Amino acid sequence: MQADKCLSIRNLIALLVVVALFHAFGATAAFAQGGGLAAAVANLRAIVARNCPAGSAIRALDVNGSVVCEVDDNNGGTITSVTVGAGLAGGGTTGDVTLSVATEGITGAMIQDSAVGSADVNFNEVQLRIAGTCPAGNAIQLVGADGTVICEPVGSIVGGGTANFVPIWTGPESLGDSVIFQDDLGRVGIGTTNLGLSFSNVGARTVTIEGGTASASDPALAILELNGLRTGPSTADAGHVAFFNNGSHVARIAGGTDGAPDLGSLRFVLQNPGDNLEVMRMRSSGNVGIGRPDPEFKLDVAGQVRALGFVTVSDGRLKTDVA
Repeated sequence: MQADKCLSIRNLIALLVVVALFHAFGATAAFAQGGGLAAAVANLRAIVARNCPAGSAIRALDVNGSVVCEVDDNNGGTITSVTVGAGLAGGGTTGDVTLSVATEGITGAMIQDSAVGSADVNFNEVQLRIAGTCPAGNAIQLVGADGTVICEPVGSIVGGGTANFVPIWTGPESLGDSVIFQDDLGRVGIGTTNLGLSFSNVGARTVTIEGGTASASDPALAILELNGLRTGPSTADAGHVAFFNNGSHVARIAGGTDGAPDLGSLRFVLQNPGDNLEVMRMRSSGNVGIGRPDPEFKLDVAGQVRALGFVTVSDGRLKTDVA
């Protein structure tokens, strides 16, 4: 009787150990469902004594303690941080990190030749280099964002021209010579190619300069301006209005400086055989000389003066016996 009690105690202790182990390894349910000790032992799993190589992880466990391995998703990588370089933004050291192109971060020096193609370009924001051409008789009508061109036919222009003549439209699609000629020295002629001066107008007897419509703030003056660039003597001609007859110079009116750059004089010159005769000069002082280039009076004449009459004012010089 005593021996039976001892055996029962030992069995009880063994049972408690088994139940604890079953609980740890998930076999409690099999024992509780009435399978008994044999059923519980069948659910015991052998101690796992295997491992997986570097770069792999355990995917499954067998009851005999063996393991099924699979390649690790990160393939054994050792990245600890992502650091941004030139032209980029983002990066980080923990969690999910992203990289993006920084605003205005990419410069021309960063792009190698042929490294960027049409597939890399947003045509809504970037214009590709124009690479299209149009056949003869056509012109570019539109340039697409992708660099292609749309062509349209143009009318053919016919006609010839003479060197140095300014062309003029002689018809809707034809050109010819105008009357304006410019030689290799830059001189311009209208109606002539025989140029002696910078500008010649042959055939038209009148050159008209219109000042436009005058207003209170703009008198709309018609101005013929001769701008000389003399840097020499303080008294020198700055410009001439010359008169010719059959190609021969007969007279001129010359304007120039009068002792200082901002003082003026006006000379009237006639052409005599072999000489230019200055017949009258107006000085900046307001004096006028006839035959006298340096008049000392308001009217200074070199020679006799004939007049139908003079307006006189009472003056002691005209009286005699004045007390």
